[in-house]
Amino acid sequence: MKIGILRMLRGFGARPAGQPGLARVVAVVGLPLILVALVAWFDRNSELKAARQKVIASAHVLSEHAGARFLSVDVALSQVRDALGTRAVTAMRTDTDMHDLLVRLVRRMPELELAFVIDERGVLASSSRIYPAPERDLSQREFFLAGKAGQEGLLFSVPFRGAATRSVSFAVSRAIWRDGVFGGIVGAIVFPEYFHSSYRGLLAPTPGAAAALVRKDGTLLLRSPDLRAQPDTPLLIPDVPEQRGKHESGLLAASALIEGGPAAAAYRAVPGTDLTVVYALSEGDVLSAWNKRVAGYVLMGGLASFALAVLMRRPTGLGALGARGRPGTGTPPRPSLSDATVGAVDRVLTPVLGDLAFLDARNRADGPAPEFDDALNGAGHGVRLAQRLLDAGRRGGRPRIVHAPTVLNNVRCLLIGSVWPPIEIDAAADEKGLDVFVEAAEFELAVMDLVMDLKQRADAGSQITLAARRDVVRSEPAHVQAGDYVCITLRAACSRHADASATNAMRHEEIAAFATRAGGGWQMLSGPDGPEARLWIPAALGRREDHPAPRFNGRAQC
Repeated sequence: MKIGILRMLRGFGARPAGQPGLARVVAVVGLPLILVALVAWFDRNSELKAARQKVIASAHVLSEHAGARFLSVDVALSQVRDALGTRAVTAMRTDTDMHDLLVRLVRRMPELELAFVIDERGVLASSSRIYPAPERDLSQREFFLAGKAGQEGLLFSVPFRGAATRSVSFAVSRAIWRDGVFGGIVGAIVFPEYFHSSYRGLLAPTPGAAAALVRKDGTLLLRSPDLRAQPDTPLLIPDVPEQRGKHESGLLAASALIEGGPAAAAYRAVPGTDLTVVYALSEGDVLSAWNKRVAGYVLMGGLASFALAVLMRRPTGLGALGARGRPGTGTPPRPSLSDATVGAVDRVLTPVLGDLAFLDARNRADGPAPEFDDALNGAGHGVRLAQRLLDAGRRGGRPRIVHAPTVLNNVRCLLIGSVWPPIEIDAAADEKGLDVFVEAAEFELAVMDLVMDLKQRADAGSQITLAARRDVVRSEPAHVQAGDYVCITLRAACSRHADASATNAMRHEEIAAFATRAGGGWQMLSGPDGPEARLWIPAALGRREDHPAPRFNGRAQC
């Protein structure tokens, strides 16, 4: 579908002479700002998508780490429970072997700060910190009540602030059951600095990041970096239990870990426990680099708009686009761009919008888009190509040495939103002599026309292949004069007859005109595997005779 952007601009220029030219100026100078705004928007979404992928991967790593550590704690607590045997837990207050076992346990496991045993009445029976253990009543602690009520597995207490370290910690415990009778609790207090130091390496590159362990009821057990000013009342993250009830892992719409703005957050269940790991990145920190790039986008768009505004006010510049002198008024006609130039730029800007639509679709899909950079580069290159075509239409083209594989890759990126699957480039990276002396913008436009012609002929979803090779022509059947050429070959699968149309005929005429100006020729062949188009351009360093008018065939059946 043709977008007709420049035809619309010519309509502005064709207004009566008494009509103010402000609308025409606004229409032209506003185009760079719109394109820059779209690029900045896609860039922002790309940064946020990368942040979401990072928090998902980080939550997975932290979850596996926490699962491994708590599995070790569970094994250690089971050893203590097995060491009790059938002895009464109350007798452990004067048992030096039990005290030594708890001391060795804490020394062996850096994630533990204290290990303890509580009897069936809720009184402290043994501790790794002091011998003998004082008779301290812990019967109203949450983990004791939950274990006595029959809760199985590891029990994680409500976090509390240590009197000595002043850091937030929590207890991990298991109930002791003997023949269906509750016999007490074996447990340990987690050393929070161990987790802080483990997470520090991951969080160091991103100051606005935070990791946390959360209970199944949403109670925050541990946050890294530690909140020293956190109140003693436990914090709740209510969105974690809601999402954990649906899936074992995923993204969080909001997170209380990051204060002062939105955040990208992900969660994942800790294996073997009812805990959940949450990892969050502040959106402000994620977009800090993008905010700096926005200044460059604004500057680039402003300079482009200013340049176009200056050209619009010049009588021989874009201000004369489509303007004509009125008969009988004595108003002299002003120069304008030709229909061929307008059509060429129109054909270039159409795939540019296709690239932007492709970026929007892939950006909304889950997972990173590997073609994102190619499509973004293709859209930017299309805008520059349109500018070069406009300049060539006003002042004439200037031939220069162009590397053919580079042109093929530019066309592939530009058409990534219009031709799917993406065009395949078949060119030897180490092949020499693939430079040609042509007007670069016209060369790319001719290759684009050949690709779009083959797309109409080829089967839906078939691969279009572009190739560049050095070709020494010595015989007449090649439809070009003998000499050294760079041959651009396009192939596609086709199982049906091509429909002849005025659009194809116009493309063939323009391809033939370019080949004539370049001193080469072109040919459309039909074969058992599908159509094949060939475009010969004299090699920049090749030697050949003076060329007559080139020959070409404009139609093929497949």
